[in-house]
Amino acid sequence: MKINFRYLLFDYIVIALGSLLYSVAVAFILEPAEISPGGITGIAVIIHKAIGIPSGVIISLLNIPLIILGFIHFGGGFIIKTAVCVLMASSFLNTFEILDFSHGINPLICGLVGGLALGGGIGLIMSRNSTTGGVDIAVKLLNKKSTKYSIGSLFLIIDTIVIVIATAYYKNYTTAIYSTLAVFISSVTIDRILKIKNIQS
Repeated sequence: MKINFRYLLFDYIVIALGSLLYSVAVAFILEPAEISPGGITGIAVIIHKAIGIPSGVIISLLNIPLIILGFIHFGGGFIIKTAVCVLMASSFLNTFEILDFSHGINPLICGLVGGLALGGGIGLIMSRNSTTGGVDIAVKLLNKKSTKYSIGSLFLIIDTIVIVIATAYYKNYTTAIYSTLAVFISSVTIDRILKIKNIQS
């Protein structure tokens, strides 16, 4: 029991660090540069910009039905970690957005660094058998219902739709370019982190 407790504590420490890195990437790098991180977070950022509701609140609300579905299909342990992750990431985002951070950094640099930080955060979270909720759970559910599309293809389809919406909202076509770059860098980073984790397991 003592060893299990230590492993569980380590899991939540890593999930907290991943949630923090994920939130920093969105609030301090991607969002100020009008770069969409894709998924539910990308939708939340657009709604936040449009009507002012904090992104963290929107993410939490959108995740409620997905977490319930995830619990039904994937069990309690996985979903508890995911729910904790969603709450932490949402809290970090709400706090960081109050700072109203803005910068004049080149969007190309933001796409590269933001994608790396975003993927690093998500990779750390997924390495502990958790997710940031949202699209991660939706993709798992869709893939479980039909294997016609791979998990990677489903992620790409959903993120592409969100990037198109973000491009239309910002009326800035460079958003599509840098958002695609950020999503690609993020995906590669996630794969690398999970590959290292699998090698060590």
